[in-house]
Amino acid sequence: MTVPLIAGIDGFWITPGEARAEEDNVNAAVRALDADIASSMASASFRQAWALWKAEWSKFYASQGGVTGWLDRFMTAGGYDKAGEYRQQLEQWRQKFALEGGQPSAPSIQTQGSTGRPPATQPIADTAKYVMWTAGILAALWVASTIYRETKGRV
Repeated sequence: MTVPLIAGIDGFWITPGEARAEEDNVNAAVRALDADIASSMASASFRQAWALWKAEWSKFYASQGGVTGWLDRFMTAGGYDKAGEYRQQLEQWRQKFALEGGQPSAPSIQTQGSTGRPPATQPIADTAKYVMWTAGILAALWVASTIYRETKGRV
């Protein structure tokens, strides 16, 4: 779920789960195209270039796993944006594969929204939810500080 900046506008912060889901979608498409290329009659130079690109993707995808990858996805949208770049490159590879006479078995993955990021599904409801969470946290902090001040003088 994206965090909306203003109700009715696409979110400005991609959650780690959304970023990982995008990476997983691209990875599934890469594996599908790789299987298609492996069973095709594509030229050796095409296969070699594909193998280099796939190795680059695999290195990136592996770097996004674990705690470090989660923290990177939490702190920045860099992983999501990079996965989007790889998604575009993958589409170019699909087109090159078709020119080689290959037939991709899986459909291409498409960009979501005009920005390439998933749109906020219910912007007003999402905004209300974040306002309520913020109000709840602030109220809890106020109660905690009041209790602390009251008990501080008694000890």
